[in-house]
Amino acid sequence: MQKVMRMDDMSGAASGSPKAADAQAVVEIADLSLVYQTADHPVTALSNVNLTINKGDFVSFIGPRGAGKRR
Repeated sequence: MQKVMRMDDMSGAASGSPKAADAQAVVEIADLSLVYQTADHPVTALSNVNLTINKGDFVSFIGPRGAGKRR
């Protein structure tokens, strides 16, 4: 079982990261989809994913070994 924590308001008060209004996007992904073909059928791995990483954000990709995090 994998636990995921969500922090909704990390506006930078204690972390030193920029507030949302002042944030500067350094990575922005819009409507990303990934479908790969197995021997039997196509598998949708990502569907219309949107992601913005702002300057000062700390980001970590987690998953089991062999899941394609380095891809």
